[in-house]
Amino acid sequence: MSFIKNSLAKIRHLDSLKWGLLVILVNLINQILIVPFFLTYFDKEVYSLWLVMVAFILLIRTINLGQLNYSSNLINIEYFKGEKVDEFINSAFGANIVLVTLQLLVGFILSVPQVFSAISGFEIGFLVNNDFTLIFILLLISRLLNQIFSLFYLRLLEPLNLISKRIKYDGIRELLEVCIIITAIVVFQDLLPIALAILGYNLVFTGFTYIKVRENISRINGDIKIEFKQSIAIIKNSTTLFLSFCSDKLYENGLNIFITALYNPILLPLFSSTRTMTNLSLKFATVISEPLMPDLQKNYSQKDDVNLINGLKYYWKLTFLPIYVLLLLLLPIVEFLFNLWTKNKLDFSLDLFLWMYISVYFLNYSSVLTQFFRRTNFAKQLIGYSVTKTITVIGFLYLLAYLKDLAMAGLAMFVGEFISCLILLFQIYRFKGFVFLQKIWYYFFMSTVLSVFAILFLFFKNYIVFYISSIIVLIYHVWNHFPFKKNLHFNSK
Repeated sequence: MSFIKNSLAKIRHLDSLKWGLLVILVNLINQILIVPFFLTYFDKEVYSLWLVMVAFILLIRTINLGQLNYSSNLINIEYFKGEKVDEFINSAFGANIVLVTLQLLVGFILSVPQVFSAISGFEIGFLVNNDFTLIFILLLISRLLNQIFSLFYLRLLEPLNLISKRIKYDGIRELLEVCIIITAIVVFQDLLPIALAILGYNLVFTGFTYIKVRENISRINGDIKIEFKQSIAIIKNSTTLFLSFCSDKLYENGLNIFITALYNPILLPLFSSTRTMTNLSLKFATVISEPLMPDLQKNYSQKDDVNLINGLKYYWKLTFLPIYVLLLLLLPIVEFLFNLWTKNKLDFSLDLFLWMYISVYFLNYSSVLTQFFRRTNFAKQLIGYSVTKTITVIGFLYLLAYLKDLAMAGLAMFVGEFISCLILLFQIYRFKGFVFLQKIWYYFFMSTVLSVFAILFLFFKNYIVFYISSIIVLIYHVWNHFPFKKNLHFNSK
């Protein structure tokens, strides 16, 4: 029976991964092409304004992320238990109405040039001359529409074992949106029509997708009957998850705002572009982890720790080597590629790149664990992790800002990821015990060893020693964990 369960889980995962490859391709196109197009048709200050607006909007989206994830998790887990989920779905729809109203209110306040200028450091005249208020509101409405539809409505497909369909529509949406943005940049060379094009596209695609999937959704929810009393209870119960997301998103998206405030808005494109380059290695990992979540939720709801551990190890086995090998391949040519990519308009920093890249080691390790905690509504276990990471990174940014060396922002990110990962491991020990922790610590240890080699390279710039030591460790890893094993995935170790 266990073999059958594992086989079905792998088949569903591979089916989702097929569409996930489209998401990888879209992210590559998006993050690689958008940067040179913006740098070609806009000056760096206007591009910085765009990046900061996007960062603020992503922070506003955080207001509803806790509820969206809490509700979806609750629906999935109860459905796997064989319970009816209509009441949970209807309560979640009401909660969405309440929180989207709050998000719009916050967005309208931030769209006032005087308020935005005081927070971001951009001059009021510059904001007014670039139609800031209208652009900000158009982008906000577009992103909130996409958030509700993608993170809640389409996620209702997950308990029906249709996660591959959800990923397919998300991938197609992102691909077409990238094409729309690039076309609008070239044709209009103005931020306002770009924002209008994004909103128009999202309205059309959302309507089209709703028509395509509503028959599937009706299988678990026929009529929407909103009860705001239960909706408020949903919002209250999701508070811990909301706080966790707030802390994480302040780190993930808010750093752009801190860079403009502590350094210089002109330096933001360098910071953002370098971060984009280092995070490309995580895209494959994200695509792998997302389809795993319904099965991990099911294993948790059925108290099946064996398959829960194997699912986590399956993720790390698929993501560990690509991230480390990519650095070895990139290192000799990364500056050339960066300059080619950014049209020589940004000054590459190897130190910034490496600090950011090794922070990805620990972000990759922790991401599937944090996803699991959030998908099972155990956000309390994440508060310490999220708050520690955010406070550490922002604290280091402030402490090191006087050096005016942007590479120190990368150092701050590395320290934050490493320390918060230790906190997460401690929380896992408290939540599941020492035996569980003992079975999943290996990849954290390997990440630590390889990051030490990278730090030594930062100081000595000795390519030969770095490559020899890294390759020896990677050969040891492959020899002990991959060769001659018939079942690499769920049944290994």
